[in-house]
Amino acid sequence: MNKIKAKISEAWRTTTASKRRLPSRFIIGVEKGGTTSLYNYLIQHPDVTPSQKKEIFYYCLWYDRGESFYRKHFTTDEDRHCIDSTPNYIYHPEAPKRLAQDTPYAKIVVLLRNPIDRAYSGYQMNRRRGIEPMDTFEKAVEYELEKTRGVDDLPYDKDYHNRYYLRRSKYQHQLENWLAYFPREQFYFQQSELLYQEPESIVSEVCEFFNLSDYIPSDTKAYNTGSYKEIDDNTRAQLSSIFSQEKESICRLTNLNLDW
Repeated sequence: MNKIKAKISEAWRTTTASKRRLPSRFIIGVEKGGTTSLYNYLIQHPDVTPSQKKEIFYYCLWYDRGESFYRKHFTTDEDRHCIDSTPNYIYHPEAPKRLAQDTPYAKIVVLLRNPIDRAYSGYQMNRRRGIEPMDTFEKAVEYELEKTRGVDDLPYDKDYHNRYYLRRSKYQHQLENWLAYFPREQFYFQQSELLYQEPESIVSEVCEFFNLSDYIPSDTKAYNTGSYKEIDDNTRAQLSSIFSQEKESICRLTNLNLDW
């Protein structure tokens, strides 16, 4: 019965796609940076209607399916607001160009987590999902370094999408790519750690940025978290030397005083 209902709902959404409004508010990253939590706080807002699913992947994986495919995920109510929260967008090299072509006035939220914590959390998530074959984070990092060493133009394949934990945590190039297509005033940048510490305050700031009325979400629990042992101290020290090289540039690009 549920499968039949799902098919009917999908057919109805597809038929009414042209009447559905495109979003102008986006949460584009980073993966494992609190985007699921923020999205769940925002869809509690009385003027926001949730999308059919949180991560649509249109501007990274499904752009060739066309606008009707994208529209069917959103509301038909012109008085309601909708949000596309797909943290893979910041990472995909073509996503900013595609979004700029379709919605040049987009308002874009970017949450940035400590890059080492983000990389390690991403590895742990993929192990839980069964898509990471390496049984230690260190082996996964070595695999990535071997595959990407000396290669400037990497193909966007399954490894790029799922398994390059360090590359996904190197934010400078990703931010520069997005800022090449959108002006700085169309972005709201924030540390993920501050969202974890002060969810109500950050939600208030995001609402103001999104031109939504201020409100306090009733549910501010953390979403999409996992339980795993701490990263090895030696591994953290080694990775710190890699990521520290771009910290100053990230601060300059985002106007954030990062405390990683």
